[in-house]
Amino acid sequence: MEQQQTSPQPPTAFPTIRHDGWTGEKMAIFCETLAETAVVADACEAARMGISGAYAARRRNPVFAAAWDAALSIARERLADTLLARSMEGNVEQIFRDGELVGERHFLDNRLGLAILRRLDRLAETTARATPCSCAGRSPGQTKTPQSHSFDWTLAVDALRTGDDEAVAKALALIESNEVEEVEGKANPPLHGDDDEGLDLSDRCWKDPIDDIWMTHFPPAPDFIGYESRPYDELDDNGPYERACTAEEIAILEAGRAAEAAAERAEEEALRDAWFQLLKDEAEPARPPAIVDPHETPAAPENDSSGDK
Repeated sequence: MEQQQTSPQPPTAFPTIRHDGWTGEKMAIFCETLAETAVVADACEAARMGISGAYAARRRNPVFAAAWDAALSIARERLADTLLARSMEGNVEQIFRDGELVGERHFLDNRLGLAILRRLDRLAETTARATPCSCAGRSPGQTKTPQSHSFDWTLAVDALRTGDDEAVAKALALIESNEVEEVEGKANPPLHGDDDEGLDLSDRCWKDPIDDIWMTHFPPAPDFIGYESRPYDELDDNGPYERACTAEEIAILEAGRAAEAAAERAEEEALRDAWFQLLKDEAEPARPPAIVDPHETPAAPENDSSGDK
């Protein structure tokens, strides 16, 4: 009786379980959502992980940090394309009356999108300053920021999902002269000291639209007595930790919002003045310059008759 020969099957690859719960699958879901939305909170919700844990995993895992930055660069380009389309086509607002559609109104208002784009620009500049590079032929001070055309995003996400850090690094590496530069070291080390000006964690504090109170994902102080969704150190996959901000934190947040609003208003006022001045200059007819007769005797100034005689 002929024996059936079968080739040995490779062992099934199981996802690597990290002690912090960030499996390759969760990292892949996080990065895919981040590339779509550019919002860390949305990416954490999709991965069912906490925001503070996401930043901690980013600091510990340079490959995850590189994928995180690549996702933000993709989101930045998508947002820029959306804003460009809106600037040319405008937004459409449907007008209803008594439950029936009676018309549409076209308007342009991209202030929120522009604010997000400016924030992503700052993050891109921060990454370019903070990312070290140990590639051959380049000095340590020179850095490169990944562009969407220089890495294989699909390959990177698939490799991240299977836990193949080396494949992720190669997929995200910049390509030069058909040579792949490896992602080495900490792609995004913690920022402190002189780099604090580039730190932007504004997405970790927000104002609840229903209760109209400031909330945050940051851990509480030891003497905190306000609202908490759960104890900070208690693990819960049902949602990220959040708490109400303290009075001191609220004062700082409100001051920052007021300063940002004042700066935005000043910018808008400058644009307004420049625009209407341009319209005024275009509307006014050109006036010939005044002709001065060189032989004409200038008028003598009037004497003050109220002086002493």
